Amino acid sequence: MSQIDEQNWFNLVSQLFQRSDKQICIPDCQLAFLTRHQSIKDQINNDFQKLDILASFVQFDHSTTLIASNDENYRKAVQHLSTIVVSKKLIAKDKNLYLQRNLKLFEEEITLGIKSCINVDMIINIEDDFQSCSINVTGKRRDVSCAVLLLHCRLKHYYSHLIDTSIIIDELKMEYIQLYLKKSIQELEYLYHCSTSIQFNQPFKKLSDSDTNSDKVQVDIRCPKCYQVSVIEQLHRHFKNIKVEEDWIISKFSNLGIYLQSHARRKALIQALQKQFKCIIHIKERNYTLPWMQLGNDKSLKRQYQNQSSSTSEVSHSDVRPSKLISPTLSRSSSAVKVNEISIEIVQGGIETMEADVIVNSIGLGNYSLGTIAKSLWNAGGQAYKDDCNTKLANLTIDDIGITDGRYFKCQKIYHIPFLSSCKTVQWLISKITQCLKLANDQLMTSIAIPALGTGHIGLNVTVVAKETINAAMNFAMTNQGTRVKFIYFMVLKEDFRGNAAFNLARYNVKSNLALINNVIKSKSAEIQADQHQLTSLYSARYDVKDQKSFIINVYYGNIHNSHADGTLDLTEICQSHLESYGVTLEFNASSFSRSSLNEPPHEIQFWGQHPIMIKCCPYGMITRFDKVLKSINTAKINSIAFPFLGSESTEYDISLLFDKIFEFISHQRKIARNLQRIDFVINHWHRCLEMTTWVRNQIADYQLDLHLPGKWTIIQDFPFKPLGINIAITTSSHIAIKHIKTTIKELMPSLVSRTLTGLQNLSHLDENGWLLLKTDLWNQYSTILTKNCEGEQTYFTIYGLSEDIINATIELNRHAQRYYEEIANHDLQKFISKAATWQVKIDRFYYSFDEKLNYEIEKGYQLYQQDKTTLQNILLDAGSKTVNFKDMIISLPSNHSFSIKKASPDCFTIPPYWQYDNMNGIQNGMMCRMRVTEMIELTEIKELINNSGITLTSVERVQNWNLYQRYQLLKMTVAQAVDKYRPGTMVERRLFHGTKKEYTDSICREGFNRDYSRKSHGAVFGIGTYFTAKAIVAQYYGHVMIIARVLTGISGHAAKVNEPNLCLIPGSHGLKAHSVNISDKSTFIIFHDNAAYPEYILHYVHS
Repeated sequence: MSQIDEQNWFNLVSQLFQRSDKQICIPDCQLAFLTRHQSIKDQINNDFQKLDILASFVQFDHSTTLIASNDENYRKAVQHLSTIVVSKKLIAKDKNLYLQRNLKLFEEEITLGIKSCINVDMIINIEDDFQSCSINVTGKRRDVSCAVLLLHCRLKHYYSHLIDTSIIIDELKMEYIQLYLKKSIQELEYLYHCSTSIQFNQPFKKLSDSDTNSDKVQVDIRCPKCYQVSVIEQLHRHFKNIKVEEDWIISKFSNLGIYLQSHARRKALIQALQKQFKCIIHIKERNYTLPWMQLGNDKSLKRQYQNQSSSTSEVSHSDVRPSKLISPTLSRSSSAVKVNEISIEIVQGGIETMEADVIVNSIGLGNYSLGTIAKSLWNAGGQAYKDDCNTKLANLTIDDIGITDGRYFKCQKIYHIPFLSSCKTVQWLISKITQCLKLANDQLMTSIAIPALGTGHIGLNVTVVAKETINAAMNFAMTNQGTRVKFIYFMVLKEDFRGNAAFNLARYNVKSNLALINNVIKSKSAEIQADQHQLTSLYSARYDVKDQKSFIINVYYGNIHNSHADGTLDLTEICQSHLESYGVTLEFNASSFSRSSLNEPPHEIQFWGQHPIMIKCCPYGMITRFDKVLKSINTAKINSIAFPFLGSESTEYDISLLFDKIFEFISHQRKIARNLQRIDFVINHWHRCLEMTTWVRNQIADYQLDLHLPGKWTIIQDFPFKPLGINIAITTSSHIAIKHIKTTIKELMPSLVSRTLTGLQNLSHLDENGWLLLKTDLWNQYSTILTKNCEGEQTYFTIYGLSEDIINATIELNRHAQRYYEEIANHDLQKFISKAATWQVKIDRFYYSFDEKLNYEIEKGYQLYQQDKTTLQNILLDAGSKTVNFKDMIISLPSNHSFSIKKASPDCFTIPPYWQYDNMNGIQNGMMCRMRVTEMIELTEIKELINNSGITLTSVERVQNWNLYQRYQLLKMTVAQAVDKYRPGTMVERRLFHGTKKEYTDSICREGFNRDYSRKSHGAVFGIGTYFTAKAIVAQYYGHVMIIARVLTGISGHAAKVNEPNLCLIPGSHGLKAHSVNISDKSTFIIFHDNAAYPEYILHYVHS
């Protein structure tokens, strides 16, 4: 070819192209193969030269062409090429063939490893149904054969039948996929021939009630078996990228929880969040399930259930409550009897081992070891006790009670009664035991232990002694409301079987009679109120460490003021530094109320008061430094504290922090003496108390699983139930998105604000205890803090909290004011009636006084009976639950029990000298009468009082109302005592004038003055009350009739605003109200107590 000139060469090539197109054609795939494989092409061209074939493969513009000198050479070249490079076409078609719909991916799968090790070219064509394909393989003959064999094996993988499979996923993830990843799932279905799609079925499995996780769903998949693994892997990859947080539980009673309980707000919030964050939000309320859910709101039934559930506990409920713990050497032989606020209990053991504030001893005068009980104390007390007795009891007489120090035993004081030198009768013994109980109350003792006296060698009947001593204790409890004594223990030796049987029988009889006595003497409202004063125990646990005192955690439902703890934590005081740092409006996020300031140290802790000791502590920073608070309490030697509600924004996390600090305190106190032994969580909100019980229960359960603790937690009383709250589940694509969503939800919380309240001057009357009660109640119910600031004579009240809480708290304050006005009026009236006319009922051998409300009803009925003794002999009382027959003086119950009653009126008041009567009984029976005054001495005295007022008397009537007069005299004694104590020399009583309308006269004479009428006649310019004047000329302008009244003006205070109650206090009296108001002209007086004035004379007159 080198001998051919260039022009002939190109002419020849042109001719060869034309001939080659018309005759033998080389497949394009082979030419393409040679184009990509230059070495093979060069090898073939070399073969042409060796075989003298005038032909060659030449590359023009990225394509290869065969040129030859003539047709014969062209044919030979093509023939030789076919021996080296071949093309084979592999065709696969079947209804069970499922090819990968992703062509690129299919090519990678089918050719994986073939091209890299075998020099072949492959052209893949797939039909639209992806169930048939052709693969054209080009290369050296041997390579093509090998590649075809491999391809054939690879294609077998795609021959498959459809199978059904399934996987389990969270329902929340399923919802997210269906809402946001639906397109991805459809692509997956298309790619892998999932003929009937991927089905998300309804929940097939409900988890247990205690599990807070979401339900599961089953994903059903129908796909070729060859793709089963790939489909599942792809689905799991999608599921793994979805993040779920479903354990965010918010209290239903927190402000955020209340906000989210509105379905409209909830729906709007979810829509906004899903639009902003591409997420799924589930907000679901979790209700609790209790064993007593069918019992409704009957608290007595709830308590009955609680008692039944606690009966299987390790220790009874009463074992947790007393402030003085019983020694391990002693044992209770029976359950306690609760009489009002006093627990009466029988304890087996020796008096010398008893833990109580007071123990009672029986001695002989001059012989302090005489008798079994005295000898036990004499031997156990040591020489110091003997010296103390010899010194302090030397001058003891038969009528006295000796007192020695109790530090030699487990008590504060020992009361010694000289029983062995007395007449040794049961009556003498009972009188001394009663004196000991009264003395213990006077000395502020909380518990007293009394042995079974006289039942040994003295030989008194043990049954009589047991009955009379326990009756004496019950009598003391019934007649001493508000006593300091809370526990009365009767000690009986364990081996004294007769004594134990007698005291247990007496206890049983008292317990049986107590319900009957209370049913008779107490009104139904009093019983309801007493029921509300009880605490219901929901949970109790004890932590025991070797050689250490036990530590007890209790949770109670009820008012914290009814707790028996030695101290009460008061969280209602914001310290001055926090008020200044946050400003007057306290504008910070509500969650920071319990979070942002947690790292701040607690401010000064203040202790004040007794029984219980109030422990004031600023709530800010209190949780994280609570161990320091406990150390301060421990240093103050306080044995038990009541812990109030933490606030509406408290969470289980806060309780977790709190318990960590409690445990730090317990662990640290192992090294030093620990006085604090018990913490009572007391919450007055039923549902929040259940919530707190769950949180405390969870913390104790976690501690029980900790094997590294030096001690052991024991559950004394359990209260399991499903926790409640609002569960927020968030499903989205990342944890960062979840964090942003939670922040957005928390920002819904309003800021804390403050409001200055007006029109609440009625709160000024509250003493320190009353003020604390009110503040604590507002904190427990509304998480608001009420403060009081005095500027001169003005008192301002500021309330801090969330706006909605402040509104609710303010409404409650207004209700409180209204209730106060009504209660104070009713209470004062009932109290004075009970003093002026005390009614008693005889049950067995004892007389018991009715409570004030029932006493008032009986006296009111008795007054009606005095007016009409014929038709009003039987009167229904106490909402129809009792009937009184005044003719026979008997009270009857629906159970057909009847008891004698009597009226024990005081005899200390004499009938005024001017009163006219035929016999004293006619006066003292309470009949009101108006007598015309005719005596000149009496008329002269009245005219001197009028003193040139410009009126002429036409007649004068004297009012004779013994009941009204007694009430007035009773109050006069009280006013006189206050004057002598706080303002000596002040005039207690004045004779003043009161003008009124004629139609009101009879009512005033019969029932007394009524301050409520001050707003109905001429208004209450200087506050609500009854107005009197020292000038008759002034009184005549207020009516056609003038009354001369005896008025207890006593100590005067400041006037109130128009139509507001007069609640000013006597300075230095700790809550005692002033007796009157004397306005600027010094001649007008206003009284606030209806019994503080007695209408003495009615003046009928004409103007001169």
